[in-house]
Amino acid sequence: MHKVLRFATIFGLLLASGLFAGACTGDDSKDALTLEEFFQQVQEADDAEAARSDAIDQELEAATADAEEAEAVDATKERFPDYIDSLDQFISDLEGLEPPEEAQDLHEEAVNAGQDAIAAFRAFSDDNLDDVATFAELGEIFNDPELMAAFERFDQACLDAEALATENDITIDLNCEE
Repeated sequence: MHKVLRFATIFGLLLASGLFAGACTGDDSKDALTLEEFFQQVQEADDAEAARSDAIDQELEAATADAEEAEAVDATKERFPDYIDSLDQFISDLEGLEPPEEAQDLHEEAVNAGQDAIAAFRAFSDDNLDDVATFAELGEIFNDPELMAAFERFDQACLDAEALATENDITIDLNCEE
Protein backbone atom coordinates (compact mmCIF):
# COMPACT_ATOMS: atom_id res chain seq x y z
CA MET A 1 0.00 0.00 0.00
CA HIS A 2 2.81 2.42 0.80
CA LYS A 3 4.30 1.79 -2.62
CA VAL A 4 0.95 2.59 -4.25
CA LEU A 5 0.68 5.82 -2.31
CA ARG A 6 4.28 6.67 -3.19
CA PHE A 7 3.52 6.12 -6.86
CA ALA A 8 0.31 8.14 -6.62
CA THR A 9 2.19 10.94 -4.90
CA ILE A 10 4.96 10.92 -7.51
CA PHE A 11 2.45 10.82 -10.31
CA GLY A 12 0.37 13.52 -8.70
CA LEU A 13 3.45 15.71 -8.45
CA LEU A 14 4.19 15.11 -12.11
CA LEU A 15 0.69 16.19 -13.03
CA ALA A 16 0.67 19.07 -10.62
CA SER A 17 3.95 20.26 -12.02
CA GLY A 18 2.29 20.98 -15.30
CA LEU A 19 -0.94 22.53 -14.29
CA PHE A 20 -0.75 25.48 -16.63
CA ALA A 21 -1.53 25.25 -20.32
CA GLY A 22 -4.02 26.48 -22.87
CA ALA A 23 -4.43 27.50 -26.47
CA CYS A 24 -5.17 30.75 -28.27
CA THR A 25 -8.62 30.75 -29.85
CA GLY A 26 -9.22 33.93 -31.71
CA ASP A 27 -7.83 37.12 -33.00
CA ASP A 28 -10.30 39.67 -31.69
CA SER A 29 -8.63 41.71 -28.97
CA LYS A 30 -11.99 42.64 -27.44
CA ASP A 31 -12.33 38.97 -26.40
CA ALA A 32 -9.01 39.03 -24.57
CA LEU A 33 -9.18 38.64 -20.84
CA THR A 34 -7.42 40.94 -18.43
CA LEU A 35 -4.36 39.35 -16.88
CA GLU A 36 -6.22 38.93 -13.60
CA GLU A 37 -9.24 37.32 -15.30
CA PHE A 38 -6.94 35.07 -17.30
CA PHE A 39 -5.14 33.82 -14.20
CA GLN A 40 -8.43 33.42 -12.34
CA GLN A 41 -9.69 31.11 -15.10
CA VAL A 42 -6.36 29.26 -15.21
CA GLN A 43 -6.65 28.73 -11.44
CA GLU A 44 -10.21 27.41 -11.84
CA ALA A 45 -9.05 24.94 -14.50
CA ASP A 46 -6.13 23.93 -12.27
CA ASP A 47 -8.49 23.32 -9.35
CA ALA A 48 -10.76 21.18 -11.55
CA GLU A 49 -7.78 19.12 -12.73
CA ALA A 50 -6.60 18.65 -9.15
CA ALA A 51 -10.06 17.36 -8.22
CA ARG A 52 -10.00 14.88 -11.11
CA SER A 53 -6.51 13.67 -10.16
CA ASP A 54 -7.55 13.31 -6.52
CA ALA A 55 -10.53 11.21 -7.59
CA ILE A 56 -8.26 8.96 -9.65
CA ASP A 57 -5.88 8.66 -6.69
CA GLN A 58 -8.76 7.63 -4.43
CA GLU A 59 -9.99 5.05 -6.95
CA LEU A 60 -6.50 3.66 -7.25
CA GLU A 61 -6.04 3.51 -3.50
CA ALA A 62 -9.38 1.70 -3.12
CA ALA A 63 -8.48 -0.75 -5.89
CA THR A 64 -5.10 -1.57 -4.37
CA ALA A 65 -5.77 -1.35 -0.63
CA ASP A 66 -5.66 -5.08 0.01
CA ALA A 67 -4.07 -6.22 -3.23
CA GLU A 68 -0.84 -8.14 -3.68
CA GLU A 69 1.90 -6.19 -5.43
CA ALA A 70 1.26 -7.72 -8.85
CA GLU A 71 -2.44 -6.85 -8.66
CA ALA A 72 -1.66 -3.37 -7.38
CA VAL A 73 0.82 -2.78 -10.21
CA ASP A 74 -1.78 -3.92 -12.73
CA ALA A 75 -4.40 -1.60 -11.22
CA THR A 76 -1.90 1.26 -11.34
CA LYS A 77 -1.11 0.57 -14.98
CA GLU A 78 -4.83 0.50 -15.75
CA ARG A 79 -5.30 3.94 -14.14
CA PHE A 80 -2.30 5.49 -15.88
CA PRO A 81 -4.35 6.52 -18.96
CA ASP A 82 -6.84 8.22 -16.63
CA TYR A 83 -4.10 10.54 -15.42
CA ILE A 84 -3.11 11.31 -19.00
CA ASP A 85 -6.74 11.99 -19.90
CA SER A 86 -7.06 14.28 -16.90
CA LEU A 87 -4.11 16.36 -18.03
CA ASP A 88 -5.46 16.37 -21.57
CA GLN A 89 -8.83 17.57 -20.26
CA PHE A 90 -7.08 20.33 -18.36
CA ILE A 91 -5.52 21.61 -21.56
CA SER A 92 -8.83 21.31 -23.36
CA ASP A 93 -10.53 23.28 -20.59
CA LEU A 94 -8.11 26.12 -21.23
CA GLU A 95 -8.39 26.17 -25.00
CA GLY A 96 -11.11 28.81 -24.90
CA LEU A 97 -9.01 31.30 -22.97
CA GLU A 98 -7.78 34.34 -24.85
CA PRO A 99 -4.73 35.59 -22.98
CA PRO A 100 -4.00 39.25 -22.71
CA GLU A 101 -1.06 40.52 -24.72
CA GLU A 102 1.39 40.29 -21.82
CA ALA A 103 0.68 36.56 -21.43
CA GLN A 104 0.48 35.49 -25.08
CA ASP A 105 4.03 34.13 -25.41
CA LEU A 106 3.78 32.34 -22.08
CA HIS A 107 0.39 30.94 -23.07
CA GLU A 108 1.74 29.63 -26.37
CA GLU A 109 4.74 28.00 -24.67
CA ALA A 110 2.50 26.44 -22.04
CA VAL A 111 0.21 25.02 -24.71
CA ASN A 112 3.11 23.56 -26.66
CA ALA A 113 4.77 22.21 -23.52
CA GLY A 114 1.50 20.69 -22.34
CA GLN A 115 0.86 19.02 -25.67
CA ASP A 116 4.41 17.68 -25.73
CA ALA A 117 4.05 16.35 -22.18
CA ILE A 118 0.84 14.55 -23.09
CA ALA A 119 2.45 13.08 -26.21
CA ALA A 120 5.46 11.95 -24.17
CA PHE A 121 3.18 10.40 -21.54
CA ARG A 122 1.17 8.53 -24.16
CA ALA A 123 4.31 7.23 -25.90
CA PHE A 124 5.85 6.36 -22.54
CA SER A 125 2.72 4.47 -21.54
CA ASP A 126 2.54 2.60 -24.84
CA ASP A 127 6.24 1.72 -24.85
CA ASN A 128 6.96 0.93 -21.20
CA LEU A 129 4.06 -0.19 -19.07
CA ASP A 130 3.19 -3.59 -20.54
CA ASP A 131 6.18 -5.43 -19.10
CA VAL A 132 6.27 -3.72 -15.70
CA ALA A 133 5.57 -6.19 -12.90
CA THR A 134 6.77 -4.40 -9.73
CA PHE A 135 6.61 -0.94 -8.24
CA ALA A 136 10.42 -0.82 -8.31
CA GLU A 137 10.33 -1.31 -12.09
CA LEU A 138 7.59 1.28 -12.39
CA GLY A 139 9.67 3.79 -10.44
CA GLU A 140 12.75 3.08 -12.56
CA ILE A 141 11.05 3.74 -15.87
CA PHE A 142 9.90 7.16 -14.71
CA ASN A 143 13.51 8.27 -15.11
CA ASP A 144 13.08 8.19 -18.88
CA PRO A 145 15.01 11.20 -20.26
CA GLU A 146 12.37 12.17 -22.84
CA LEU A 147 9.58 12.02 -20.29
CA MET A 148 11.61 14.02 -17.79
CA ALA A 149 12.52 16.64 -20.42
CA ALA A 150 8.88 17.07 -21.41
CA PHE A 151 7.88 17.64 -17.81
CA GLU A 152 10.79 19.96 -17.07
CA ARG A 153 9.60 22.16 -19.94
CA PHE A 154 6.03 21.97 -18.62
CA ASP A 155 7.28 22.79 -15.11
CA GLN A 156 9.08 25.85 -16.44
CA ALA A 157 5.92 27.13 -18.14
CA CYS A 158 4.10 26.70 -14.84
CA LEU A 159 6.80 28.55 -12.91
CA ASP A 160 6.84 31.32 -15.51
CA ALA A 161 3.07 31.68 -15.17
CA GLU A 162 3.28 32.00 -11.41
CA ALA A 163 6.12 34.51 -11.78
CA LEU A 164 4.11 36.66 -14.21
CA ALA A 165 1.14 36.58 -11.84
CA THR A 166 3.34 37.55 -8.88
CA GLU A 167 4.95 40.40 -10.85
CA ASN A 168 1.45 41.77 -11.40
CA ASP A 169 0.27 41.31 -7.79
CA ILE A 170 -2.02 38.42 -8.73
CA THR A 171 -2.22 35.51 -6.31
CA ILE A 172 -2.41 32.03 -7.84
CA ASP A 173 -1.15 28.63 -6.78
CA LEU A 174 -0.66 26.28 -9.71
CA ASN A 175 1.26 23.74 -7.63
CA CYS A 176 4.37 24.09 -9.78
CA GLU A 177 7.37 21.93 -9.08
CA GLU A 178 10.59 23.78 -8.53
